[in-house]
Amino acid sequence: MHAFIKVLLISTFFISCSEYRPLYENSAKYKSFFENLVIKTDKSRTSENIKKEIVRMLPKNLDIKYILLLNTYNSTSSTVNNFDGKISGYEIETEVKAKLYRRDNYDKLIYNFEEKVYAPYFLKSDQVLSTLSSRNKAKELNEKNISKKIYNSLTIYFAEEPFNAN
Repeated sequence: MHAFIKVLLISTFFISCSEYRPLYENSAKYKSFFENLVIKTDKSRTSENIKKEIVRMLPKNLDIKYILLLNTYNSTSSTVNNFDGKISGYEIETEVKAKLYRRDNYDKLIYNFEEKVYAPYFLKSDQVLSTLSSRNKAKELNEKNISKKIYNSLTIYFAEEPFNAN
């Protein structure tokens, strides 16, 4: 009886994995897309830093067929209060609204998405430089993390959508 259950479980496992396609299966498709992508921003400092992080992940541009437009919004909120009412912990939220356009005779919107990341930092009342350094590290962490999320969102979009590499 145990042998029958083991054979049944193993065969069920292999049958369930038969439709699995790894993302790297069509790596030529993604490479072609990322080679033809140019990134435009809203000229904010955060957007420019995100653009630099994404460009580091991309192959060199050959021909512009796609435009990725990034609009970035930052906000800071308090997260930790001490007993005396002073705020000692903050959280930086970075939100990117991205639009992907295909360049045909005109720029056609083909994909629209949003990504958010959060990073905490702490206020030290006597150490202003340490607090500023902590805040800058949190912003830098947000920029790196959201860049990776944008890259992954684009990869997953093209894994799900048919892609014509003209």
